[in-house]
Amino acid sequence: MKKAFIILFACILIPALTGCEKDFKDKKEVSIKDIINDEHEHVIWATGGGGEDAGYVSQIIFTKNGKVKSVPIDQSAEVPTSFIESHTPSELEDKMKKDGPPEYKESKWQEPAYIVIENSEEKPLVTMVINNKKGMKDHDKKSVDRVMEDLGNTEAHVMYSETSSGGTQYPTDKPKTYGTFTFDPSIIIGNDDAERTISFTTLLEKGQKLVQLSKDDLKNDDHVYNFSRSELEN
Repeated sequence: MKKAFIILFACILIPALTGCEKDFKDKKEVSIKDIINDEHEHVIWATGGGGEDAGYVSQIIFTKNGKVKSVPIDQSAEVPTSFIESHTPSELEDKMKKDGPPEYKESKWQEPAYIVIENSEEKPLVTMVINNKKGMKDHDKKSVDRVMEDLGNTEAHVMYSETSSGGTQYPTDKPKTYGTFTFDPSIIIGNDDAERTISFTTLLEKGQKLVQLSKDDLKNDDHVYNFSRSELEN
C-alpha cells in the first residue's frame, strides 16, 4: 500500500515540478502558440482580403514543434479550402513538394515571435506571428500603422484581431471543428471595409475552443512583444 502511494505521489508531483502540460488534443482551450508548439504538425490556411478570388486560399502555414513555415499561394490559382481539408499536413507537404508553387521550395521552418498590440484594458487588440529576430523593441517608436505596414506585408505568418470556433454547419459522418483567426483592418485604420477581412483557419480537436494568448504568455514569454496602441500612436 505504501509503495502504491509513493508511485501515485510521484505521478502527481513530477509533472508539476517539470512543468509538463496536457497534450494538445486534451486541451479544451488552445491559442495560436499552443498550435505552433504542438509536436504534431498543423496546417493553417488564409482566405479573404477582397477581390473576386477572396474565397480561395492565399497562404498555407505549416506549424510543428514551435516552428512555422509559410507558403504564399496565388489566389488566381483558385485553390479551394476543401483541398486543404482533405489532406493531412504530411500529405499536403508531399503534394506541394511535387506540384506546389516555387515558393514552397523557398520556404523554411522558422522560429516565431509574437507581436501583440494591446487596447486600453491591456487585452490583445491585434496579434501577429512573425519571424523571430532581434531588435523587435525598435518598433515601439513607430506608429501602429507603420508596424502593420512593415510586418503585415512582409513578415507576418498569421495576423488576427479575434478568434472563433465552430463545427461543421451541414450533416456529415465526419464532423469537423474549425478554429478561425480573423483580422479586421478596421480595428487599425478605422474604415469599415469588411471585404478586406482576412481569415486564417485550422482544424481543431472535437470540442476545442480557440482563444487569445493568455496573460502569462503576454507578460512572461521572451518571444512575445507587447505594445500599447496609445503609446505607439504618440
